Amino acid sequence: MSSLKYAIVLDFGYPNDPEEISSITDLAQCAQRNYWKDDDAVVLAQSCTYEHLMKGDLFPKGKLLRINVGQSNTNGLEEGGSYHVLKRASEMIAERGDSYAETEVEIVAHKLHLPRVMKQAELFNLKVRPSKNLPTNLYPTAAQWWCRKKYLWYFREIVGYIPLKLSGQL
Repeated sequence: MSSLKYAIVLDFGYPNDPEEISSITDLAQCAQRNYWKDDDAVVLAQSCTYEHLMKGDLFPKGKLLRINVGQSNTNGLEEGGSYHVLKRASEMIAERGDSYAETEVEIVAHKLHLPRVMKQAELFNLKVRPSKNLPTNLYPTAAQWWCRKKYLWYFREIVGYIPLKLSGQL
């Protein structure tokens, strides 16, 4: 029996065509491998990964919940950025009656995304740890240009640091 209560799955590199193999596929497979047999886990998944996981119909009712925020834009300050995903996830945990400051949460994110997500989780007093076997692949068909190549990701992270910091999102 696991002591895990929640897993938060953040979208990364969603494709223009939802039928294409992408980082979303990898994130969904990671969540599926790690949590679908875990009776104590509730998976909170951002939109694209949620849709992918729903296709498999593997999670019992109430064990897979959608985090209703949009997708990240270039600067990450808008509704779908990781800050907003984590904010909504922490609200969902609180709505279920759990104190998120005392609840262990695993993060399912692309490995490139993980360092920022872990820092941002601290802003919401989420007690987080990375999930096992996080995806590392990048796909040239990603709709978000910064998710296609490692150097593009790092460029966006460097350029985006100041706006995120100034807005209180980092």
